[in-house]
Amino acid sequence: MDAVKVMLKRGVEKIRDSLITFSKQLNPNINTIKLEEAAVTFPTRWKSYNIAVKNGADITDYNRYKAWHEAVITDGLELNPMYIPPTTMTSSGAEPDVNGSSKASANHSCGRSKRKRTSTSLPPIRKVRQA
Repeated sequence: MDAVKVMLKRGVEKIRDSLITFSKQLNPNINTIKLEEAAVTFPTRWKSYNIAVKNGADITDYNRYKAWHEAVITDGLELNPMYIPPTTMTSSGAEPDVNGSSKASANHSCGRSKRKRTSTSLPPIRKVRQA
């Protein structure tokens, strides 16, 4: 990891040098001695870098999956223009017709559905009797 630290330090030094050059381009009379003499310190927090790399991999993975999925759906639409993906169902549960508008079925009433709702939480912990 020492080689990586050296490389990162060189990168920060180059950023510092480019800031000095840019400052002198904006104002040739500017005093940049303190910036030129400043020691470059770069704290390495490997845990943060590890998290950033994993997040980058996750984003890349998701973007590739999304592009693949859209290609599959687009291919399905080209082959069968009447194809409606299942994700286009409305929140009321009514299926959209060919034009995309949703009509509630005659059996569906407004308000809550009649099906029994179950809890999504975990069941209570059973207490074990000790002998």
